[in-house]
Amino acid sequence: MHHPTLLALVSCALALTNASVLASNTPQFCGGDVPTTDLSTPSPAVSESSTTAPTTSDISVSTPDVTDVPTTAPEVTDSPSTAAGATEAPASDASVTEAPTTVPTATIPPTSNLVDTGSVTSDVSDAVPSTSSLPVFYFHGIVGEGTAGDNIGRNLTAEGRVFVELTFCQNDCSIESLLTQVPLAIAQVRDTVANNSQFDDGYVFIGHSQGGAIARAVIEEMDDHNVRSFLSLAGIQNGLFTGPADAEAAAQAGAAWPNTLVPATVFNFSKYSHDDYFGQLQYDYAVFTEQNADVQYQYSQLNLARSPVHAEWAASNPFLPVINNINPCETTDTQCLADQARRKANFLRLEAAHFFSSPGDGSVTPWKSSLLGQCSELDTLDQIITDFESLTVLDMTETLEYTSDTYGLRTLDERGGLFLHEAPDVSHSCWVRDESTCVFQPVYDEYIYPALQ
Repeated sequence: MHHPTLLALVSCALALTNASVLASNTPQFCGGDVPTTDLSTPSPAVSESSTTAPTTSDISVSTPDVTDVPTTAPEVTDSPSTAAGATEAPASDASVTEAPTTVPTATIPPTSNLVDTGSVTSDVSDAVPSTSSLPVFYFHGIVGEGTAGDNIGRNLTAEGRVFVELTFCQNDCSIESLLTQVPLAIAQVRDTVANNSQFDDGYVFIGHSQGGAIARAVIEEMDDHNVRSFLSLAGIQNGLFTGPADAEAAAQAGAAWPNTLVPATVFNFSKYSHDDYFGQLQYDYAVFTEQNADVQYQYSQLNLARSPVHAEWAASNPFLPVINNINPCETTDTQCLADQARRKANFLRLEAAHFFSSPGDGSVTPWKSSLLGQCSELDTLDQIITDFESLTVLDMTETLEYTSDTYGLRTLDERGGLFLHEAPDVSHSCWVRDESTCVFQPVYDEYIYPALQ
């Protein structure tokens, strides 16, 4: 594993949408029945706004001019930012953008060949074969659109690369269960690469925020994928929980944004007082999700929540424990065991996986979830109230997923293909666009571009 010296552990917290309103944190937890089928099969109880994966006839092809590449990303009006996943600005239909026939010299060179900053650095070219010419797929965040990746796309097409902005579940559709979205994503990727020689040598996945979780699920569930490298930009990788560090900010933010992602008729955040944000709300949410399995098939926020009570959470959430391969399988359940082995094998077909985050993220909480860390665990649900202040955050190497190599993290690390990137003062949306005082282009040059070589 290649990563700089990490800062001291922070306490657990919830996921928001933008760093621009750090005070809007709200808790997100999980519940539901573990499916016997894999995530590549559409789940039941899909709401009416579900879409089907676009076919190639829905995808426009354009040839951008190199002069269109901005030196800084355009300003975008941000939506309220208090829940998991980045709120992306509306834009036109997503597209497959091809490079010009005559490939120009890259107008935006990397500022450094080093992947990480801090006490430990690693040159990507020393670890894995180059992926510098491969096509790139982009997975947007919650309530976003494919074109949220336009700034990354302009940089890549300027130097001759194909960039595909996925559109399988945009805007309100992206609030729906990830059990619905993953099969749609797989279908669009397959449709895009079918009979297209540009993808014969493989391709790269980039996922931002919720898109990072979806992209990893696609890698594990798509048995015929040819993803060579994966970049997760502030991705929700290891669950969401509002712990003591962010409880005050969540209380100040209130319920408006969380009840946009999970309606008040399902779970009413607005009925909780300031003091309830220090354990009572989190307890109620955990109990609710465990006792109402159907909501897991309706809202993505519930799929990404991670209660600190491991046994109940792992047995009741049909998404995150499944893609982390920590869902309980009986020794006699050969299908469950075979699916776990298949997901791990698919993940380990990656040559490299890069996970990016920042203490200044302000949205995904704990922010180290994007670096595969998680909230510490408790024995009982009651302890969410009684022992709330004792909760901390574990680094990746302390998690069950890594120590038991459940889906291949430790194996990928040991063979030199796992990279953790901690960047100072990069807000959640700044990985894809300008946000407040954070400017996208320097972030791209220093962190994203080197990982794409």
